[in-house]
Amino acid sequence: MDTADGSIPNVYLIRRFMNISTSHGKVTSSPAFYQYTGSRRNWNSSDPARPGVCQACHAIPLEGYPADHAVKDNAAVCMKCHNHKNTFSHGSGGSGDGCEGCHGHSAGYEYDPGSTSLGRGTWKSHATHTQLDGGNAKGPGVACGACHDTNSFPFFKSGKDSNGDGKFNLAETDVCDICHSPGGAYDGVNDAAYGAKTNWKNSIYNTDNSLKPGMERWCASCHDEEPSVIQGVSAPNVVGDEDGSYVYGSGWGYYKTGHGLPASSYYPASGGVTAGAGVECAGCHDFSSRHIDGNARTFDDGGSSSTKPSAYRQGYRLSLVGGQEPMLVPWPQNVSNTADSYRLCAGCHSPGPYVNSSDTNTNLKTDGINRHAYHLSSNTLSFAADWNGGNTSRMTCVVCHNVHGSTRLAMVRDGKLTGREPGLMIWYNNDAIVYKNTARPDPPDPQNLPLSASTGTLWRGLTSANLCSHCHGNNNTTPEYRTPFQNVAQAPSLTWTGETGYAYDGVSPDNGSESAPFRFRVKYSHANNAAPVVIQVWVDRNDDGDYDEAGERIDLVAVAGQDNNHTDGRIFSATVLLAKAGDNSLRYRFHASDGINEAGGAPTADSSLWLLNEAPQLSWTGESGYLSAGVNPERGGSGTSFEFRVKYTDLDNEPPATIQVWVDQNDNGIYEPGEKHSMSSVSPGDNDYGDGKLYSKSLALTRTGDGNLNYRFHAGDGSTDAVGAPTQNMEVIVNTSANTPPTLDWEAGPCRSEGVKPVMGARNADFSFTIRYGDADNRCPSPGAIQVLIDENDNGTYESGEKYNLSEVDPGDTNCADGKLYDLTRPIAFSGDGLLMYRFQASDGSDAATGPATSDAFFTVVDTDYKVRPAGGSGWYGTIQAAINARNSAHTVLVYEGTYNENLTFDNINDHYTTVRSVCGPESTTIKGTTSPVYFMGNKSSLLDGFTITGGTYSGVFINGATPTINNCIIRNNSNNVSGGGGIYITNAASRMTLSNSEIHSNTAANGGGILFNSGSSHIVSNTVIRNNTVTGNGGGMFVQNVGSSSNFTGITVKDNSAGGNGGGMYFNAAAPIINRAEIRGNRAGGNGGGLSLTGSESQLSLTNGIVAGNYAGNTGGGGICSSARPIVLTNCTLADNIAGNTGQGGAIYNNSGSVTARNSIFWNNSAGASTLPGHEIFCNGLNLTVENSIFDSSARYFSRTNAALTTSFSNNITSDPLFVGDSPADYHLHSDSPAIDRASAAYAPPNDIDGQSRPHDQPGFNDGIDVYDMGADEYLP
Repeated sequence: MDTADGSIPNVYLIRRFMNISTSHGKVTSSPAFYQYTGSRRNWNSSDPARPGVCQACHAIPLEGYPADHAVKDNAAVCMKCHNHKNTFSHGSGGSGDGCEGCHGHSAGYEYDPGSTSLGRGTWKSHATHTQLDGGNAKGPGVACGACHDTNSFPFFKSGKDSNGDGKFNLAETDVCDICHSPGGAYDGVNDAAYGAKTNWKNSIYNTDNSLKPGMERWCASCHDEEPSVIQGVSAPNVVGDEDGSYVYGSGWGYYKTGHGLPASSYYPASGGVTAGAGVECAGCHDFSSRHIDGNARTFDDGGSSSTKPSAYRQGYRLSLVGGQEPMLVPWPQNVSNTADSYRLCAGCHSPGPYVNSSDTNTNLKTDGINRHAYHLSSNTLSFAADWNGGNTSRMTCVVCHNVHGSTRLAMVRDGKLTGREPGLMIWYNNDAIVYKNTARPDPPDPQNLPLSASTGTLWRGLTSANLCSHCHGNNNTTPEYRTPFQNVAQAPSLTWTGETGYAYDGVSPDNGSESAPFRFRVKYSHANNAAPVVIQVWVDRNDDGDYDEAGERIDLVAVAGQDNNHTDGRIFSATVLLAKAGDNSLRYRFHASDGINEAGGAPTADSSLWLLNEAPQLSWTGESGYLSAGVNPERGGSGTSFEFRVKYTDLDNEPPATIQVWVDQNDNGIYEPGEKHSMSSVSPGDNDYGDGKLYSKSLALTRTGDGNLNYRFHAGDGSTDAVGAPTQNMEVIVNTSANTPPTLDWEAGPCRSEGVKPVMGARNADFSFTIRYGDADNRCPSPGAIQVLIDENDNGTYESGEKYNLSEVDPGDTNCADGKLYDLTRPIAFSGDGLLMYRFQASDGSDAATGPATSDAFFTVVDTDYKVRPAGGSGWYGTIQAAINARNSAHTVLVYEGTYNENLTFDNINDHYTTVRSVCGPESTTIKGTTSPVYFMGNKSSLLDGFTITGGTYSGVFINGATPTINNCIIRNNSNNVSGGGGIYITNAASRMTLSNSEIHSNTAANGGGILFNSGSSHIVSNTVIRNNTVTGNGGGMFVQNVGSSSNFTGITVKDNSAGGNGGGMYFNAAAPIINRAEIRGNRAGGNGGGLSLTGSESQLSLTNGIVAGNYAGNTGGGGICSSARPIVLTNCTLADNIAGNTGQGGAIYNNSGSVTARNSIFWNNSAGASTLPGHEIFCNGLNLTVENSIFDSSARYFSRTNAALTTSFSNNITSDPLFVGDSPADYHLHSDSPAIDRASAAYAPPNDIDGQSRPHDQPGFNDGIDVYDMGADEYLP
């Protein structure tokens, strides 16, 4: 407001017409009278119709405003807010800086010398921010412009303009965030209870500086894991991490493991012994003291032990206790140990055990001495009171304990608050439970033993630089023994296991049929580590409402692969077959007791499972005449009796409510009521429907229509209709006449397949054709009416000269109704490609025979004259060697069934590329030798196929510089106690063996009971079983030496072999074959490496899709695999149930000085006998250990080492039970609930699993619709 000419007003009265618009109204051309001095104050125009500016807005009284806003004869009424030197600024978007006269402070606050605020608006919260006097000393003391936009009061300087008005209101501003911290566990800005914005008008505090009810977490909102930052200083995180994992579970800090834990909860480390203190911040801290001073450390002891304890109190804003200092910090020398030195602590904690050494009500005892009183009575300055610089104080409570909570037991400092991690590393101990290595600084296993199960502690004194290390220099894990002074007795508890399929109940599946077993699982925990005396699942099998009948209380057994620690829970399981009863909804519950107390928990209440009806199955009976149909004959005469037969199977063991054969007897295309015929049981006394029961019905059928009548079977158990091939339409043929055509069926026998023996033979050698003729009318074929047709010239037709009459095998058998044998033996010449077609035909004089034998089949004639039979004879050789020697170049020798007592030699001059093949296979053809029944000497690319090789005393097969292929052979009961290789011995670098589809068993040797590779390259072993071989030395199944990575072993099984030395299954010395799809199971070694042992500079193991299970090593270690300084690479392998016995280490793997890499693998239930560093899964003292995307426990009990320089990498591993299909017998396929499903890394997974099935496959409920690889050797298929 100015004068008419714009000069500064210096007169008493100036008339000026004004236009003004405010939120209260609009004034135009109004005179204004303004007087700076003088006693008379005229605020109104002499013209009542034209009032002055002030009075135009401010009526008397002013509606909606306080009484002191009424216009009076006092210039200060307006001037106190609208002082003209700063213009008429006010809210609603005004500008200026003259706010503090009214706002921002409490009434009477002198914000400038001589200027005091009126305390208007939200002055309570403003004062906390802007003043530093009295109860507001806790605030930051900022000016208005720190938060507000001074050009647009009362709006704020920054934020998110949600409503688009170009300003930031309280809801939109972010100026509160940095100081009040919306992040972390406690939102200090927006929380509905204690948020700064929520409480802006009414304030968090009462007038006495106490927190208002419901505001107790106000402090936590700044002191959480995303703390406030004021004046560049971050608030210390005393809340901790309430979601973070630590050794005792999830969530640590003030309200979880500190004094803020509610009294209704128990400290996790105590195991249910010690209840929470339930202390809020106000229990210790003075809210009226200065809280923000820009110093990160607000207590400084000045480097002196004589600093007054008030500095400590003020620095940490502690409350006085009874008007006296709460803590004597620093605690100088020569001041006696009384509760007055720690009044704040003694207010809740009985001071007895801290001041009186004879009071043993403390758990800090060693050697029977109360160490609490011992340390507090020490007169040595051993603690820097301000955690900085030299030692200025004796020991106090806060030296060792962080009252705000820590990740250690009993609030022992872990260094997180003071930046001195790991603090004091200390754990509860019980020698019967905890594994520890007192010669090293390794943590114990488990680390989470609670007080309730402890008999002492383990600690590493050197870990805490400001706690113990000045007196205790031992960094190794050291035990101290004592008995808890409290009553620690606890009751057991049962919980759901949390595994897939068991997250919310204790059974999987939740519903299923009687044929599918139900697996019950529950976790039993006991804080005192008491094992269950009784643990059962109760199932109301008969659905009568109780669990009192026999068989309804089923004992559970501990799941394999777990330790004996009950404090953190052990899983117990039972697999139960259930039958339907009542409404098929059966109740179950779990029950357990430690012998004194029964377990509580959700599993002890009733739950339910449902038994579903299993649809019955109909199938063909498999009897002669009913192999692929349900009627015999399939073609018969009009009026003839046709017998219909079918097998009914119900896995619920329910009899059929209905079982019928439907025959469209009038051939009209539908099954009418009279065409549905009930069937009768073939064995009325058989009441087992689970394994199948036969039903039959005989019907005399008359030809109607075209005589081709549809039939099908129908059955149901009263709930569900049967399924299966017999429920579909089939056809029976009714002839015009009354005759029933005969049938021809294959006749099985040694070396015979589909009526011919052998299926493969030499040219001009005899082939025998045999068939079974059946006729329901008992009409046997006349001579010449039953024949075999052989396409001998291989032209695709049966010419007249290729039809041969069959003869009766037993002329005395005149009953053709139950089947009669006919045969023919004749030599067959080679023709075409040697694959010749044949079939049988017959007639009963009226109709041609039917049946599978009337269709074409094939046999092979080999173009060779080198054929062998034991009896020899014209055109035959009597020994195999004679046939080999008969030609000095490549040729094929066919060997007929029998036992050949000879040794074979394939030499390096005449016998290259020679094939020796049995025509009837190894079950019927045996080479029984003496020294080496088969010897390949420098021979190239010969083939030995289809023999049993036995009797060798210098190996069953000896290969020296040769490259043979051995296929479909059984090599058994041979020995070689000189050079080794009881079954097969390979030597010479030029050797290369291909072994496939064979079985090598029951051989003995010094080394390499099944096979000994002493040299050579590019060896291939595939689809071969090596079992039950024995050596006194190394390599019970295989000894592989000087063989490089060009060799490949695929689809092999090495099981039940034994070695007196190392490598019960396999022994590698300077060898590195690639192994894929291998089972190494049940092998034993007196030394190391029950399954496999590696040594030698070139050795390495590359195993993919391998199962290494149930092996045993009796010496140093490696129940599954033992390696001496050699690398091991495992991909999608399963290592389970291996044992390193006696004092051995490395239940699954022992690796000394080498590296181990395991990906997508499963380690489960392996064990080692060593009391120190057992490494139940892996003992690795090498260079590198990598385990990724696997089921693997890396804790000290399961992974051990002695090499501190070992580099480890563990990622994406889980420790859950893999849930294999079967425990007894062991079946390492994955159960549908296995956590290994869909958890492997695609980066390393092979395309197929151990069964040769493709990977990956989606399992519903895991990654629906997404194919993800599984861990372990097996890929689960629904």
